[in-house]
Amino acid sequence: MEIGGNKISYWIGGLIKKFGERIIQKTKPTTISNPSAKLANPFTLIISFTIDSDQKYQIVTQGKYYERYKNTKDGLPEISENEMLMVISSKKNQWFKKE
Repeated sequence: MEIGGNKISYWIGGLIKKFGERIIQKTKPTTISNPSAKLANPFTLIISFTIDSDQKYQIVTQGKYYERYKNTKDGLPEISENEMLMVISSKKNQWFKKE
């Protein structure tokens, strides 16, 4: 069974719909939640966080964390949530998806 209508109008409408969905997705604000930090060794800090309640990401930063590593027994440093959020927002190009 064939439905009548103009195929070109339907095609243009589909393109406009896809374009609009992309624009809405780009301007949608992202919500960062559940930031946590872990020291893997004296040189590596791993920050894990969640975006929009379903996508998990990590940032791995390398530096000199000797003092913080010595002061922690379980590898969980005392970093405030504001400091973690500043690192997360400043290193957006270094995010990688956690699976």
